[in-house]
Amino acid sequence: MYSKYLTTVTGVVVFSLSTIPVSQAQNQEDYFERTESLSVTDREDPAYDPEPIPLGSFEILPEAIFSGGLNSNVLANEINETDDTFVGFSPVVSIDSDWQRHAVGGEVVVDHREYSDLSDESRTNLKIKLRGRLDLGEKTALVVNFVGEDVTEDRSALSNLPNSIEPNEYTRVGGGLGFAHQAGRYLVQAKLAINSYDHDDSELAGDLFQDQDFRDRDEVSASARMAYAVNRKVAFYAQGTHTQADYNPITVFNAFNRDHSGSVLLVGSDFQFGDRVRGDIGVGYQYYTYDDASFEDISDVAFTGNVDVMLADRTTFSAFAARSVIDPGVALSNAAIETGASVRLEQGLTSKLSVSGEAGFTQYAFETIARDDDRMNLAVGANWKINPSIWLEGGYEILDQASDFQSFTDNRVLLKMRIFP
Repeated sequence: MYSKYLTTVTGVVVFSLSTIPVSQAQNQEDYFERTESLSVTDREDPAYDPEPIPLGSFEILPEAIFSGGLNSNVLANEINETDDTFVGFSPVVSIDSDWQRHAVGGEVVVDHREYSDLSDESRTNLKIKLRGRLDLGEKTALVVNFVGEDVTEDRSALSNLPNSIEPNEYTRVGGGLGFAHQAGRYLVQAKLAINSYDHDDSELAGDLFQDQDFRDRDEVSASARMAYAVNRKVAFYAQGTHTQADYNPITVFNAFNRDHSGSVLLVGSDFQFGDRVRGDIGVGYQYYTYDDASFEDISDVAFTGNVDVMLADRTTFSAFAARSVIDPGVALSNAAIETGASVRLEQGLTSKLSVSGEAGFTQYAFETIARDDDRMNLAVGANWKINPSIWLEGGYEILDQASDFQSFTDNRVLLKMRIFP
């Protein structure tokens, strides 16, 4: 099956390359170069940014994150709200090559959180990422990546069982292959991603459990984008993505065949106006088919878009919106249509200190069952770069959900200290 998708992506790339005029490849002007509209926090500042540690032809950046906070409704439960405080520790090590051509790198992240009273909510997540890039030419590159992670889902996740003793956990192992080629005004990109998900069972009260094997799956996704630049400010593109998901066979705990395939077609524009406005907006169509006759096929509008605006030298605004089909991880529902939008504003008060605020709204319309969730979140935060070795962050967020199944409100306070040895 995997070879079939690799052949498909390769075929799309070869066909797209064959349509690019040879004369365009000789034009060295870069029509797709975009100036990054970074927030104040993310901008490079040698006076306050940590210095990577050289190791031969590589650079290592270690980081230790200490955190503490409060959740007013840890279990995301409307009836029995339980608040608790927590502390956290997260060591992070990233390594990247400093070669002029080609690149390899990786990252290891350990994220531990310990609650004061609700010990069953304490968790340790682990993520390992490896990546590489092979430069086949000045404008041609092949990239490969691998990821393995153990994840504890947040109690606010759609798949959460309010009466479970512990939050849901799963393991993901996956990798991807990507290709990009630019020739003058043309740009071709293709990706192949393979992921395998393995979910742990959820323990319930009374020595019962909720089998989560119905969520286990192997997922293959292939995508390709063909773009043409009208000028150095605006490019138009057509993009297609096809996903195939193969789930565990039907069992006594899983009465449905959840295997499905989905296709998303988008047309859109990648643009930048001056040094202050840039974005990528695509609109199209999505179609999902399911092997089980109990599940209806989904035919719906699809869109995704993000716009970044630099309002002033130290003021940035960003907006995001998307509509897509997701697997909510619910036993009786095969899918949910997720429609959401968010905005974020960040203001740099000084070169060291910045504040931010964001707001978002997301609606989940479930298939098969009568459930609709409306979720709203508001957040404010601050970031203080004391020096290249110590950064302080703090924030407050309110998460509110109105739902036929799980309504809740959770106030969250988080304080974080990042130390770069």
